[in-house]
Amino acid sequence: EIERREYLEAERRRQQEQKEREVRFKQERKKAEARLGRAAGYVKIPAGSFLMGEDNATHRVKLSRPFLLKAWPVTQGEYEALIGTNPSHFKESGQDAPVEDVSWFDAVDFCNRLSEREGLEPAYRISGQEVKWNKASLGYRLPTEAEWEYACRAGTTTAFSTGENLTTDQANYDGNKPMSGFPKGQYR
Repeated sequence: EIERREYLEAERRRQQEQKEREVRFKQERKKAEARLGRAAGYVKIPAGSFLMGEDNATHRVKLSRPFLLKAWPVTQGEYEALIGTNPSHFKESGQDAPVEDVSWFDAVDFCNRLSEREGLEPAYRISGQEVKWNKASLGYRLPTEAEWEYACRAGTTTAFSTGENLTTDQANYDGNKPMSGFPKGQYR
């Protein structure tokens, strides 16, 4: 009977400690989200669901919690200030232009270094070519494919947030290759 009571008491303490850790985690996440949202130009994307995919290959995806997404791309200046180099091909576009010529691994490394600079636990564990996402981390990370598509769709159900077609007036691309059934545009 004494062993049973000791076991139950230990289990009660373990559950209480787990609850306290969860409360602290939620409090820290809210603080980090508030700080990031104010300081770095992040947009809070609400939880919700949407049809992911194209044409007849769609499926419903539910995002159960809100997330933060940077309102604009990482600039060449931001990247160089943190990493120490600028890999961009279009350097003449200036330090405020988006950084390009970065791999997925480069982007993951950038997120981890930014997290460390801000005193946050990095979101990724990197071992050689293997990368694992630590979902409990409050550090910077790349959006998942579902988060990215959900944010880009901006509540729409069409192929593009602008409608069924994307014209060369809305984006730079080879207007000689429009979507089926739509007129050609300029080559930009």
